[in-house]
Amino acid sequence: MARYNYYEYETPKKCETTGKDIYRSEADARKADAEQRRRFPERGEKRAYRAEKCGHWHLTSGRKR
Repeated sequence: MARYNYYEYETPKKCETTGKDIYRSEADARKADAEQRRRFPERGEKRAYRAEKCGHWHLTSGRKR
């Protein structure tokens, strides 16, 4: 199943540093999380964060440090 970039409906770009999907903003990451939870209700909520090493927005299930 293809994953989608929820602001353009295309496959999201992967971060070379983290290997995670890249989002343009915190709002876009939160929208993607909401859409994923709508499609897959069993999945837990994720948190948007800006990675220090690469500067991109990502989603994580981990707690804030």
